[in-house]
Amino acid sequence: MLLNSVAWFYHWDPMPLILLNLVFSTQAAYASPLILMSQNRQAAKDRIIAESDYHCNVKGEEEIRHIMDHLDHQDDLILQIVKRLEEQHMEMREHLARLDPTMVKRLATDVQQLAGEQEEQKNVE
Repeated sequence: MLLNSVAWFYHWDPMPLILLNLVFSTQAAYASPLILMSQNRQAAKDRIIAESDYHCNVKGEEEIRHIMDHLDHQDDLILQIVKRLEEQHMEMREHLARLDPTMVKRLATDVQQLAGEQEEQKNVE
């Protein structure tokens, strides 16, 4: 292009550069199908990756749902245990209320002695 523009005597390509335009048009004509094929291949790869991600997400959601169901079941069991403990606590309070005050004092001292013995055994170990 520079030689054609600077040439003093003979311009083989007139000023609008028709030959250069023809070369670039030819280059675009054979490059564009290659670019389109490359884009189609990349789109196919992206489609496969997206499908794989979808299956992975579905499987993860399924596992999370299973874990949540398991945790809900554990919550129900813990609530049942707490209710049983509360019922037993109320029964114990009712039984203690029926006992003689002297017997309650004896039970309290026995419990304290047992607790002291357990602490001594822990210290020995």
